[in-house]
Amino acid sequence: MSNKRTLEDAIENTVGVAALLTMAPIFGGIGALTAAGFAVSATVGTGVAVMDSEENEESN
Repeated sequence: MSNKRTLEDAIENTVGVAALLTMAPIFGGIGALTAAGFAVSATVGTGVAVMDSEENEESN
């Protein structure tokens, strides 16, 4: 997987996790995403993209 695709996946995953945190009332007020929440989103999104990238490289 190219670095461009890994970056695209990281961004998509970050947006997805951020949306989940924003919509889930258990994490706080609806629509409120704090800096800590965004940091968690970015970390999880990037981590998943990197793991997927490494998994694809091993299978090729």
